Amino acid sequence: FTYSVPASFADRVQRGAHAGRWCEHLRVAGNNGTSVYFSHPNGPARVIGELASRVWLKADRGGLQFMAHVVLPRSLDPNTGKPLTTLIRGSEYKQVGVWQQLAIDDLPLAVERQVRVLRTQFGSSVDGREAYVDAVLFNIYGGPGVTNVWIDDLEATGVVLAESSTPGSDSQVSNAGTAQDGPLLAAPPAMGTWPGGKVPRVELKSSLLLVGGMPFFPRVIEHRGEPLARLKALGFNAVWLAQTPMPDILREAGSLGLWLVAPPPPARALQGRAVDVPGVKIGEQFDPVLVWDLGSGLATRELESTRQWAKLVRGADPLRRPLICDADSDVRDYTRGVDLFLARREPLGTTLPLKSFGDWLRQRSQLARGGTPLWAAIQTELPQTLLEQMGLVSGVRAPPLNLQESQIRMLIHAALASRSRGLCFTSRTRLDAADTATVRRAAVLELLNLELELIDRWTAAGNHVPSATTNDPHVGGAVIETDRSRLLLPIYAPPNSQMAMGNSITRKLSFLVPGVPEGNNAYELSPTTFRPLTSRRVTGGTKVGLGEADDKSLVNEGDSLVVFTEDPRVIATVRNRLAKIHQRAAQLTRDMVAAELAQSEDVERRLTEIGRAIPGTGTQKLRETAVKDLALCDASLKTDLPAAYYQARRAQQALRIIARAHWDRAVPETDWPLADPFTAHVVTLPQHYRFIHEMTSATRSPNRLPEGNFEDLAAVLRAGWKHFEHHGENESPAATTDAPTQPAIKTGVDWSPKAAHSGHYGLRLWAAPEDPKTKLNGVIETPPLWVTTAPVHVEQGDLVQIQGWLHVGQPIACSVDGLVVIDSMSGEALALRVGVTEKWRQFTLYRAAARSGPMSVTFALSGLGEAWIDDVSIQVVERNRATQPQQAQNTRLPPARP
Repeated sequence: FTYSVPASFADRVQRGAHAGRWCEHLRVAGNNGTSVYFSHPNGPARVIGELASRVWLKADRGGLQFMAHVVLPRSLDPNTGKPLTTLIRGSEYKQVGVWQQLAIDDLPLAVERQVRVLRTQFGSSVDGREAYVDAVLFNIYGGPGVTNVWIDDLEATGVVLAESSTPGSDSQVSNAGTAQDGPLLAAPPAMGTWPGGKVPRVELKSSLLLVGGMPFFPRVIEHRGEPLARLKALGFNAVWLAQTPMPDILREAGSLGLWLVAPPPPARALQGRAVDVPGVKIGEQFDPVLVWDLGSGLATRELESTRQWAKLVRGADPLRRPLICDADSDVRDYTRGVDLFLARREPLGTTLPLKSFGDWLRQRSQLARGGTPLWAAIQTELPQTLLEQMGLVSGVRAPPLNLQESQIRMLIHAALASRSRGLCFTSRTRLDAADTATVRRAAVLELLNLELELIDRWTAAGNHVPSATTNDPHVGGAVIETDRSRLLLPIYAPPNSQMAMGNSITRKLSFLVPGVPEGNNAYELSPTTFRPLTSRRVTGGTKVGLGEADDKSLVNEGDSLVVFTEDPRVIATVRNRLAKIHQRAAQLTRDMVAAELAQSEDVERRLTEIGRAIPGTGTQKLRETAVKDLALCDASLKTDLPAAYYQARRAQQALRIIARAHWDRAVPETDWPLADPFTAHVVTLPQHYRFIHEMTSATRSPNRLPEGNFEDLAAVLRAGWKHFEHHGENESPAATTDAPTQPAIKTGVDWSPKAAHSGHYGLRLWAAPEDPKTKLNGVIETPPLWVTTAPVHVEQGDLVQIQGWLHVGQPIACSVDGLVVIDSMSGEALALRVGVTEKWRQFTLYRAAARSGPMSVTFALSGLGEAWIDDVSIQVVERNRATQPQQAQNTRLPPARP
């Protein structure tokens, strides 16, 4: 027999839940039969690749099954005259007596297979298009006798409602692409067609941003006064405004079909409307707004006002557009009031490793309310504070400096690997200026946008599946799947790649990709080429190689992607997109590499002038190779665009190797990066050599920092040293219901004999879970402990040397930053981040004072662990402008000279 039980039939019980306090309990007694269905209505949810359901189940018998009830609205059941329905089977319960998670995945493929079965029964007219799930079911029949079942934590992701009567429904958007394409391959809503027409509807369904009913991946750029047409020409589909948009910019955006992310009208204006003019809402002039921005850098003090503002906006906006904010702290509480959150950080040109950027993004997601989609900020310029320090230390304005294209690409890949559903490219300066640095930055961003446009159906609506492994310790691979394909994103992040990228150490890079369906072929995807790769199935997945397989292949650092598919429609769609961009992509790549070659030659010349060129002919041969490959690129541009592109890339790789060789020689592994600001970029390495040569003969003032040897606790306190603790006491009581990831911690600062580098005592900072049995797998949102030195007075223009000794014996858990040393003159951009040191290590930092007044140094323990500090000093350097340095082997900064 088959018997259907409604969801309300179950009893809620407190004991034995999988998570939280409650779960559903059913007790079924049966004789003979096959199934008893326990159903839970939902949706109706469109059958698309990202739709998935999961549930936790425990029973005293095996064989129970999780299912989806699917409706085929284009096909009628001849017996009932109603739409045909079918059941899609998911996981089967096997682990009797314990909780097991069951899942329903790959619904489009499962529906397609079931449609074939139904056609044998009802004829060839059975149509699977526009299918939707209206309920999930559990077959809880375990056989004759009594079966006890407990159910908990039912969740669905990727839900897009199939509302036939509302804008953006299946029936209204089914013509956006061909019938065969489906929602993941159909063309996005047309841009630039708004004048005289209706602006597409914006919705957030689960983690998906829909525009006109189709998944949409925002590529946003911060606006700095440029004409919006210029930003659209660079490939951006949205612009981030700092102020509520004025009528002129709204009209311009609407005429271009360009979306805006902007602050809504202020709370006082919305309150006034609500009181004085009941029923008046945010008007149609704001239709080009994609998402409302409620602010950046938010902390506890803005939490309540932001919540109230969000409430007012939701009440005033008839289109119910999503809300976004960027919070520095209280992320979980902020994301209770908004729909999206932005994670903003600038790792390039700092001591935060590129690999840690992706880890940090994932940690931010853990801090947010579960299910809140992430947008990631992508850095496009060096930190302003770094450039200011270069100017202050050198006495001349810092030269124009461009980030490497590969560095920005790896930020993008790391963000996509961290499940980002949108990218915001940060920008401090205009992108329509004619100077060389701006032209190069604009070209890089245009090229990256072309690459992102190629893959936007994966990024907008794909699911993340287990990552790929590689034969290179510095390369990883993120995998995003749709119902018909998988996309592999290489992520190359060697040590110090945030300063100089360099090249992969492996000439033939191979990936092992788990879960690739049998029959899928591998293809290399670049902005000019979509061509087959050799792949083979091995234990653990599918193995595919990138590298020097032939004379056109890349030594890959993420310049090429890999697509797995067997669907000719996917292949045709990708090739159609390539045909639109390949010529522009090849030209942009060629021009970018030509600019990098000119820069490399200029750096080589300046290093030779001061006797710091790399000995031998290694870099010379590489530069000759780059010149040759660029010439071949020029010859191929009119006849063979893929060849021209790969020749330009090979030239670029040679230049990357040269740049990294210069950086490695200037900053040996035994020194700290950013000891002086000139090591942040290869262009300023000549200034670095001049500076360290000057420091060899410079004299220092006596130590101006009192009690940096920590021998007398009372004297340290009298001198003005301060100790701060943060235990998350500002977190709202409701936060405990969201399964917070931050563990309860205790902290301390000790004057300890074991923390002494010299003398009798040193400073010991420590933070640990209150419960010693707690596993250290949470996330610390705010450093739990920091110590700040006594203030030291400096005059404007003073060059200050900060020194001390550090020891971190074990990794700092629950944070990517470790022990952070921050001086008040340059801030976080030039902070020193210290991981495990194994033994005592000395640090030396040179910073310049932008203004007269007190300065201090902060030692922040960013997570759980222990750090020792001793012999901290602050001295003012009396500068002697020395002659140019000569060739020397030792390029490290000299020790302190009192």
